[in-house]
Amino acid sequence: MAVGTEMVASVTLEDPATYNWANRYICSDLPPTEDFLNGYRIHNITPIPGGGYSIVGRLRPVLPDSIFNPPDYILHLTADGQVERAVMVNVDIKNQSFDQAGNLYLAASFTPQGQFDQTPVIVKLSSELAFLEAVVFDIPAVKSAFVENTQPTDFGISYNIEVFGETQPAIYGHLDTAFQPVIHKGYLFGDGTNINPDGSFVFGYTYIHTAPSYDYERGYYIAHSDPSGTIQGCPSLPVCMAIRDTLIEIEPITFLSAITDGPNLREVPYIFEPFTFESEPFCQEAFTPTAVFEWPDTLCKGAYQAPATPSAVGANTSQWTISGQGLDTVLQLWQLFPFEFTTPGTYTITHQVWLLGCEDVYERQVVILDSLQLNLAETYYLCPDEPLRIDLNATSNRRLREVRLDSVAVTGPLTFTQPGTYSITASDSYRGEVTDTIQIRLLEDDFPPPWLTLDTTDYRLCPEDFPLALTPRSDYTSQFLLDSGAAQAIPLAILRAGNYTVAAQVANCQFNLPVRVEERDCSPSVYLPNVFSPNRDGVNDRLFPQGTDFQALRLQIFDRWGQLVYTDTSDAPAWNGQIRGRVAPAGVYVAVFEFVNLKNDQTVTQTQDVVLVR
Repeated sequence: MAVGTEMVASVTLEDPATYNWANRYICSDLPPTEDFLNGYRIHNITPIPGGGYSIVGRLRPVLPDSIFNPPDYILHLTADGQVERAVMVNVDIKNQSFDQAGNLYLAASFTPQGQFDQTPVIVKLSSELAFLEAVVFDIPAVKSAFVENTQPTDFGISYNIEVFGETQPAIYGHLDTAFQPVIHKGYLFGDGTNINPDGSFVFGYTYIHTAPSYDYERGYYIAHSDPSGTIQGCPSLPVCMAIRDTLIEIEPITFLSAITDGPNLREVPYIFEPFTFESEPFCQEAFTPTAVFEWPDTLCKGAYQAPATPSAVGANTSQWTISGQGLDTVLQLWQLFPFEFTTPGTYTITHQVWLLGCEDVYERQVVILDSLQLNLAETYYLCPDEPLRIDLNATSNRRLREVRLDSVAVTGPLTFTQPGTYSITASDSYRGEVTDTIQIRLLEDDFPPPWLTLDTTDYRLCPEDFPLALTPRSDYTSQFLLDSGAAQAIPLAILRAGNYTVAAQVANCQFNLPVRVEERDCSPSVYLPNVFSPNRDGVNDRLFPQGTDFQALRLQIFDRWGQLVYTDTSDAPAWNGQIRGRVAPAGVYVAVFEFVNLKNDQTVTQTQDVVLVR
């Protein structure tokens, strides 16, 4: 017979050297194979109430396409080892137990075809291995779990479920005889569980986890709960799961048996030495993971930031969702942002964690800024007689946290006194960093003087000469600044007297010229008497203009009826009180005097009443 296509069962030892019977069992439905791993496996042998034995194990494989979900078998033997019945089931059997009526309960898990995930299931079969009922335990976000043990108890049927994940917590619960849930509780541990007839649980474990760092602490721990699953003084974990009915496929199979010589039993000496255990009360801290995480409110585009989640440790599984700016990315399990944000904007980061099916959700909004930019020119110039200063906080697109000039940390504006090539690295408070290189040159090497000229910088103007039009000149710009205002083309208009600064920007250097503008009194200093007496007494016999800084053009006299009675266009005009050689009558006349104001070269006309007295 080929290796791997048979199994040997032997039971009921009478003494160390003999046994009652030993048989070889062969499933005639399976082809022979030389592969030891693809043969039979025995998981458990349990006595059947009333006599006989129930064997559960695995057949590997039945068909090539079922390699990921090989079926398990149940083989019932009589008390003398004869095959009574056998079936094949599509569940992974972990354990078996019988009630007083001979019904068989299977602690198992169900794996859908072609998948690896395991769903916990309890199956109830009759004593004839006919399907009666089964329930599936749906635990949200748990990829793999199985019923490790199940026993008929005072409640009906009791069970414990082991959950796979970063941690392996366990669920302890009871179903009534109708397979309806009575109670269930969760703990962070559960190895080697035993279920007592009253429904209490005894379980052990060899290590625990400590919150919040979740380190391992080794030791031997034994816990005994009451029938409600409560460990006195110790907290339990909430459990969020649904229990639903399901169908299990059962298919009869044929096992053939043959007597075999069995194993060669011999006595083996054992040495027993005393060993001392010390015990002390202990209670596992039932810390519950939370989805809360720490994350900066603002981050620079391209920067990697893993959220700090110490409180999420201990969860069965975790999921991150990042949405915004066209993104809707889901990261499973313990991935921590293995990508960078490439588009600035506002994003929502949602964190979900599950423990024993119970979900906790936390989300927050974060702002992703555009890349840090220094906005520097390629070349800067050293201005004559002064160092070059560059304030990066004024040129960059946001405030900087640290600046390094040629790998040396710098505070305040960068200061340069020598030409050369310099490397600048800057970072902000949002994990943005940028490096740039600039050239520093002497201004006169590329822009020889003069840089700014004016015909004069000192002006004395009459009020009517305003606005003053300044015309500065430069070979390198046609735009000039007046008193640090906006750059403008010439001429520059000065509206009133004062001290001004005219500036020209040549590359990064600004050149200034002070301009002084004074306003002077340019009103005419001309006086024309308003009364005269041409009576030839030598006193005030003529009417003529008096004063300085003027050049006479014309003097006209009009009578009270508006008739022109006298005109004089000489350089020193005067009226002697006569009209065409005859004595003018006394009365009021109008004098109109035209002259040039020599202070501003303006022509002025002065009109006033004049009284002629006789």
